[in-house]
Amino acid sequence: DEISEADVLLRNDIGFSRISMRPGGEADETRPAAKLQEFRDAVVRLKQKEGLYVNNEYGVVYVGRTLFRATIDLPANVPVGPLNARIFLFRDRNLVDTFQTRVNLERRGLERYLHNFAFGMPLLYGIFCVLVAVLAGLTASAVVARIRR
Repeated sequence: DEISEADVLLRNDIGFSRISMRPGGEADETRPAAKLQEFRDAVVRLKQKEGLYVNNEYGVVYVGRTLFRATIDLPANVPVGPLNARIFLFRDRNLVDTFQTRVNLERRGLERYLHNFAFGMPLLYGIFCVLVAVLAGLTASAVVARIRR
């Protein structure tokens, strides 16, 4: 609300209370505004609980006079693939410019190897997981037995 006027924020879907969303089914005209607001609040509340909607007022850090950096923590259940990012530039509460780009979210390192193994060879992955669990149980049992002696 401190960034710009309410109509500019609403027009650009900026802020959780202004996200454009509608329940499926019947036309919006048949739904009371209070029900639509209740639906929107419930979706935002659920998404915040899941860690998908995070409000961080200090998320943008200025590195230089005109250069900035924004760090975003993504939860584990964010789908891998292309994401659309929208950037808005405000000056003196006025929207100066917008920029939209496509960011590709992908797995790296051990996570990528395990994902490919699990979905590429599910039977072998299942057997491997059972063997790891059995070995972990035997190792823990041996350690506890030595401690008790």
